[in-house]
Amino acid sequence: MAAEANLPSLEELTAADITLTNVHNTDELDPNLAAYAVCLNAARGEVRVKIKAADSIPRFFALFPSLMDEAVDRQLDLCEDDELKVRHAAIKALPLFVKQRPGFAFKISDVLCQLLQTELSDELDIVETALISCYSHNPVFTAKTIFDQLVSGAIPHIRAKLLKFLLTTLNGINDIPT
Repeated sequence: MAAEANLPSLEELTAADITLTNVHNTDELDPNLAAYAVCLNAARGEVRVKIKAADSIPRFFALFPSLMDEAVDRQLDLCEDDELKVRHAAIKALPLFVKQRPGFAFKISDVLCQLLQTELSDELDIVETALISCYSHNPVFTAKTIFDQLVSGAIPHIRAKLLKFLLTTLNGINDIPT
């Protein structure tokens, strides 16, 4: 119970978010590390705080290279949350990691491929949209991840969804980079 008392409130997270939004140069980062720590800790808060954290964590993670892995891990924890709204918010925001740091495409795409196993149609739509967004930010690594999942013997249920995704969704994308 004492640990929960130290979790940030929605107001504290909002204040941290505003502080980070107003960072205009890299000289201002060290003093604002505490504000980003609030965002990371909010991933363990109550539902409304987690939903906001799911948006804040990826928006600012590129500003703090020393916390990038922790930021991705916290976001992935949110993707596994029991609360559907939290999961949806976290999954929707995953492509921001790839947009800001293309090197995260493999990890994020791999997670999204695994999340295709959901039985909830609205969640499946969100996962597919996030995977398309990752593809638009880094098509090579995203496609490689999808094919790696297919070849590596993914669970048959996931394989079927990946094949369907490739045939229906990515097949419809006309702007494939060369």
